[in-house]
Amino acid sequence: AALSTDLAAGMWPAPREAHTLTAAGSGLALLFGGLSRADERSPGSAPTQNLNDLWEISLGRPSSRPLAASATAERAGDATGSGRGGGPADGTAGAAEAPSPVWRRLFPAGSSPSPRRHHAMVAVSLPADDEAVGSRGGASREALLLVAGLSEIAADASLGGEPGGGGGGGGIVLRDVWRLWLPPSADGTVRWEPLAVRVADRADAVQGDDQPAKRYGHTAVAFGDRAFVYGGVRESARAREGDQSSRSGVSSDVWEVNAATGEWRAVKAAVPPRGRAFHTATAVGEAMLVFGGVDAQGETLNDLWALHVSTVVGTQWAELRPLSDSRMRLFLGRSRHTAVPLFGSTNLLLYGGLSGFGTSVNAPLASSRPEPFVRLAP
Repeated sequence: AALSTDLAAGMWPAPREAHTLTAAGSGLALLFGGLSRADERSPGSAPTQNLNDLWEISLGRPSSRPLAASATAERAGDATGSGRGGGPADGTAGAAEAPSPVWRRLFPAGSSPSPRRHHAMVAVSLPADDEAVGSRGGASREALLLVAGLSEIAADASLGGEPGGGGGGGGIVLRDVWRLWLPPSADGTVRWEPLAVRVADRADAVQGDDQPAKRYGHTAVAFGDRAFVYGGVRESARAREGDQSSRSGVSSDVWEVNAATGEWRAVKAAVPPRGRAFHTATAVGEAMLVFGGVDAQGETLNDLWALHVSTVVGTQWAELRPLSDSRMRLFLGRSRHTAVPLFGSTNLLLYGGLSGFGTSVNAPLASSRPEPFVRLAP
């Protein structure tokens, strides 16, 4: 009941999927967009729609207390009846107590990106001498880049027309890029800036155009001020000319996006992995680790690839084989999952998603390059 009240009061974001949640500092993340489905159990509820609202969630710092004291406090409660004990008096190590999340809606000044889903968003750090940053006392400035996605919902859509299942209902494929400077102001005001999207080499552009292909279901990762966009469902040139028999294809192209100017540069790398969408891409060390997703035939993938972006060794793909071929065949692929680096960016943690059988996956997996994947206990 409390959650319903908070939602009605606008204190919490509406339930959604195909959104982005991007780390934007210590204990801080920004939620943007996604698909909100109509609640069939509640007549008069909001219709199924794309969103473009922006929320900040702050977790603060976890407190620490002894495990034994924690369990006792939870059972008996403290003097205030809250069940939250104090920190350890003897300075011993304690268990991290998760802080309560605090949501704050942010209100853009000026224009905003269109409502969308299956977009990509990534945090970048621009050097202080960049004209887009301006004079900021010599320090770099953080920004978020929003890249492309799928806008609107077809009137006759059944929310089931995307590769690999999961629904989505078609719509307008985008290729715009927006920048949002961080941090938000104290009153929650932010400003979106649209960037002029163009390619560095016209030979890499969509036929008859000077821009990259529209796409959704792609990923974006950043290494400092370098942002890399990979894969996704890419709209073909013929689709834009009205030939719906070749509307889109699942891609394996890589682009480096200039966060200051919006310029796209095609990254040429030998032996790329199979094209895919609804995968994960995670910055681990100096490599972008790509796992899973759905290919052009709708097959759910379970392969793991690394794109090395170090300027010293050049840009190259390498397939990682954390398990033997026989064991990999038994390992369920997945799409629409999540992945984060752990332990000093040397490990990759995967969670959730859809298996190739159309079922949800709830077993987390961890991998340390080049160690094998390990299924973690719940």
